[in-house]
Amino acid sequence: MKKIKFLFILFLWFSPHSSWSKDNSNTNLIYSEFANNFLNPVKIGGHNLKVFGLKIYLIELFSDEAEFSYENNFAIVINYQRNFSKNRLVERSIQEISRLNNIQDKALLSNYEKKLNEIFSDVKKGDRKTAYFNPKKGLKLYFNGQLVGQIDDLVFAQRFVDIWLNSNSAYPQMTKDIIAKNE
Repeated sequence: MKKIKFLFILFLWFSPHSSWSKDNSNTNLIYSEFANNFLNPVKIGGHNLKVFGLKIYLIELFSDEAEFSYENNFAIVINYQRNFSKNRLVERSIQEISRLNNIQDKALLSNYEKKLNEIFSDVKKGDRKTAYFNPKKGLKLYFNGQLVGQIDDLVFAQRFVDIWLNSNSAYPQMTKDIIAKNE
């Protein structure tokens, strides 16, 4: 019996904790970058990502609509709870884009890496990144409320946001929580 309790506690400790709600009160006040991109943002979902009990980030998904769709404008907001180097963020992003899309073309991945190196920076605990996706224009990336770059290539823009939104993401429960799809 003690072993079962221990395993259950261990399971809870290492399981990602998730919470989300559709309460979007004061959203415009919290995320200044929404002012130029949304008329009335709706929080679709969110997730507190933990890996081996370590807090990584809080991720939230907002849209003009109450349900997620690639056909609508949306924003992924990541509030970091740890420090990460720019190089690590770029490397991990390229790994996931390659894995999710089965990309073998090294030149294409190199182009993606070059672009991410232009717009990424080191992050510290408490920093916020927002990826604002427009299905007709691509992606704008904000760092702590300031526009730092954009991805005009629509295919690359979707591949980038798929790091978090694709059902085969590295953290499938996170994806389900942020798109509010718990089947």
